Amino acid sequence: MKQKGVSGIIATIILVMIAIALLGTSYLYFSGIITGRTKNTISLTDAYCGDGNIITLVISNDGTVALEDDDIQVFVDTNDRSAEYTFTGIEPHETEVVTGTTDEAEGEHTVLVVTGSNSVRQVISC
Repeated sequence: MKQKGVSGIIATIILVMIAIALLGTSYLYFSGIITGRTKNTISLTDAYCGDGNIITLVISNDGTVALEDDDIQVFVDTNDRSAEYTFTGIEPHETEVVTGTTDEAEGEHTVLVVTGSNSVRQVISC
């Protein structure tokens, strides 16, 4: 009697093709996640307080795309102060110095700078 069905060699080839397709799909998915998470990464190089509670921030764009004013939020002691800090656009691997004020009393203040990829916190004294 003649056996019907898929031979062992054909079955092995199909399984290898499925495994390769799954690996390729996984690679594309995870590389997209990693790229999306690191494209607008920043670092707060320096932050200090001057006369009249003027806070100066030195922000570096460590990501791969330019950051516009809408991409960056600034919080001082949990208060959103983004409107006071105007960014002209920070190109990748460039640094920008911006200043703003705080209505808070003199003393220690926590500055938090946020983008879609990360956030950086620093405590300064005024």
